[in-house]
Amino acid sequence: MKKTLFFTILAVSALYCSAQITPIEKYEIAPSAYEQIFLDQISKYKSKVIDTAFGQYVGQLDNLNQLYGYGMLINLDGSRVIGKFRENKLLFGITIANRVSIVGDPEYHVAYNMAGGDIEYILRGKEKDTLEDKDINAYRFQTIDYPNGERYMGETYLGKRHGYGIYYYPNGDFWFGEFGNDQRWGYGAFFTSESGIFAGEWQGEQAIRVISIKQR
Repeated sequence: MKKTLFFTILAVSALYCSAQITPIEKYEIAPSAYEQIFLDQISKYKSKVIDTAFGQYVGQLDNLNQLYGYGMLINLDGSRVIGKFRENKLLFGITIANRVSIVGDPEYHVAYNMAGGDIEYILRGKEKDTLEDKDINAYRFQTIDYPNGERYMGETYLGKRHGYGIYYYPNGDFWFGEFGNDQRWGYGAFFTSESGIFAGEWQGEQAIRVISIKQR
């Protein structure tokens, strides 16, 4: 684990240093130990499609039928929330709406303008920072379509997939989670139409730890 963290830090540092841009803290990142505990907790919860007061939810539910684990909420207004939930509340995720997309949790997040993909502001508690004194042009929220029909929608840094995003496949499956230097790198979940959800940690195409979440 220490070796993995060391190389991750090196990769991220190299990416930022090459551009001589000071990294911007856009949201709080959960420690790996917390992510592992979260995986342990949600491993016992299955996934299901249900209708809620907010819209349709596809994802994990606890024994009380509360949103708990990885899931996607399609709101009545057409916006989508994809990420981690606990007791009906969003822990961390991506909210995609017509005008803005938000990455983070309700109290600490970054908001991107969907018209151009630029950062609009960062919310830290009750403080909204528009970052007018910082170089933020390298950070964007983009939609990238690939020749094979796959699509990425999420954060980029200097044009590369970096941060949190959603990777869509032509068959309807998709992956939500962390990306680093243009590849899947960190914690996230595969949402599949036939086999349920696979949540865990990835480094590129290598699965470090994955749990299978069956459908009810």
